[in-house]
Amino acid sequence: MATVAFPWVQRFRTPGVLFFATIDAIDAMGRALLVTVIPIQALDAFGDSRDISLAFTFGGVAGLAGLFTIPWLIRTFRRRFVYTLGVALLIAAAAALATASQVGVVVAIVLRTFATSCVIISMNLYVMEFIHKRDFGRLEPIRIMAVGVPWTVGPYLGVHLYAEVDPLFAYAIAAACAALVLAYFWWVPLRGQPTAALHRAPRAPWRDIGRFIVQPRLRLAWLLAFGRSCWWSMFFIYVPLFMVESGLGELAGALAVSIGNATLLVAPVFGWLARRFHMRPVITVAFLALAGTTLAAGLTADAPYVAASLLLLGTLPAVALDGLAIILFYRAVHPYERPEMSAVYSTWRDLSNMATPGIAAIALSFGPLPWVFVALGATMFVYAAYSRYIPHSM
Repeated sequence: MATVAFPWVQRFRTPGVLFFATIDAIDAMGRALLVTVIPIQALDAFGDSRDISLAFTFGGVAGLAGLFTIPWLIRTFRRRFVYTLGVALLIAAAAALATASQVGVVVAIVLRTFATSCVIISMNLYVMEFIHKRDFGRLEPIRIMAVGVPWTVGPYLGVHLYAEVDPLFAYAIAAACAALVLAYFWWVPLRGQPTAALHRAPRAPWRDIGRFIVQPRLRLAWLLAFGRSCWWSMFFIYVPLFMVESGLGELAGALAVSIGNATLLVAPVFGWLARRFHMRPVITVAFLALAGTTLAAGLTADAPYVAASLLLLGTLPAVALDGLAIILFYRAVHPYERPEMSAVYSTWRDLSNMATPGIAAIALSFGPLPWVFVALGATMFVYAAYSRYIPHSM
């Protein structure tokens, strides 16, 4: 019996497609449990959508400030330490939420923002080391599909535990998932040949930014990643709030997020389309579809079920962008500057998490919540226009 099982065990201990998909799935479950809990807990703590937007904006600013320390941490303490730090901070964020206070909510947002950057940057460096360049197009859709089930179950389960059972259960399960992913990470022998960039002397952050900006393909990869992340930031924060304010309830908002995340399961289809028709037309059409559905949702907000259906429909093109956008970065970055460029590239996450609620806070000062959908929908047309600059060879 042991001899039969042994090859499967070895496959899970080998840093390949199966390992990266599995560790992403476990990590996703812990983060997905709290993704809809945090806006709802923030609403309970602050009582106003505008104050919630300001809290998320502050979290984005703090996370961005810490982001540029990650290359230094990687060179000084290595990737394993940075990944471990990120997972530990996710556990600390769950503990902060358990305080059920305004300060706890803000601290949790800050910790999760920085922790997510630590986890993703470190893991992307491992991906670029252990996965061949020609296999990126196959890996990313599989990784996106692997997190589909956690991101489908987690948002609804988290709010159900928060509202119907006990909030402590949601925090405890999220922390347990983080502990499990850390144990699995240390169980796998990640002993590759790190790029020489990990041993170079650190550079000032502004020099890394300047080096990034002068490379057109890196600029384009960042811009498109920023655009689709703005949409997801809007979806995770304002769809639950919209459902609550429309009278449909907290669980309806969590269910909408869970159903939207279920579309992650079809990510490999978009990978096949990109290989068949190239990335440029697929990404361009995805941004156009995202623009149309989101703008229409804002204009039909008086019919909550129609607006919610349009937003859920928009998750399909958003998933297409999830599975393809990062491949632009993987193929454009030079091996000798991966840590620095990965840190600069990852600013799309923090800046989008900061910019989206920041713009929303301004919009909500003058109008109702659906104005956020209208603004985001119109913005997606801009990214569709920039998609034409994707090299046809991709």
